[in-house]
Amino acid sequence: MLNLTVEQSLEECEQSIAKLREQHEQYESNEKVAVEYAKGLFNLTVEQPLEECRQSIAKLRELHEQYESNERVAVAYAKGLVNLTLKQPLEERRQSIAKLRELHEQYESNEEVVVWYATDLYNLTVKQPLEECRQSINELRILHEYFRDNKEVVVHYMNSLVNFSFAQDTEEDVRKTIQESKEILSQYPENTDMQLSYAQTWFNLTLVQSMEALQQTVLELREYLVQHPAANKEFQLALDQYLEKHPDHTERYSPLRLNA
Repeated sequence: MLNLTVEQSLEECEQSIAKLREQHEQYESNEKVAVEYAKGLFNLTVEQPLEECRQSIAKLRELHEQYESNERVAVAYAKGLVNLTLKQPLEERRQSIAKLRELHEQYESNEEVVVWYATDLYNLTVKQPLEECRQSINELRILHEYFRDNKEVVVHYMNSLVNFSFAQDTEEDVRKTIQESKEILSQYPENTDMQLSYAQTWFNLTLVQSMEALQQTVLELREYLVQHPAANKEFQLALDQYLEKHPDHTERYSPLRLNA
């Protein structure tokens, strides 16, 4: 029944979850049933509006407390929390992040929980003010140090540096972030996602530069994109979106217009 919930409409998924809940209540000591119920609740949170999503998360929390030793239930709870934060205002997001941090501390060797915690930290940086964003970056840096072989964690770390550089307002600070991004990229030089994040962080430098300095940075960034065509393809899409919002900047960034 669980697999059905992945593809079902919200209404159909709710009906399937009701049946899973009945099975769980009937076979409460059966952890396999509990895991299936937890996974179904996670699937339900994908499409639910905020208030209903809160209710599903409350049920996931109860399952987690009941089956605290079951890491598959914990992973479903972590994934559900990520879906919840995507719907929450910033203040409520902080509370959900705190619960994810607790899950990570409880299951510190579970890399699935780590990845979802890193995912949520990245999502948080999208709208955070500068100092709060700095704190999230510090947490991601620590996760990366402990899980250096986990590329999902490092990609979230790199992408968060893009958001951090966008929030920064001095050239000196952005250059420090670019250097941090460059050092990470040096460990994974062939990873296209990380090449793209590095390029986007570099682009954000131009947002705080004088026109003369901007022109030099644009030429240097252009050369990098020429050398990394796969990253350039995605960069062009991001540049299109930026110029749609800032059509008056088209001329200054014209050298970055490369055939993808």
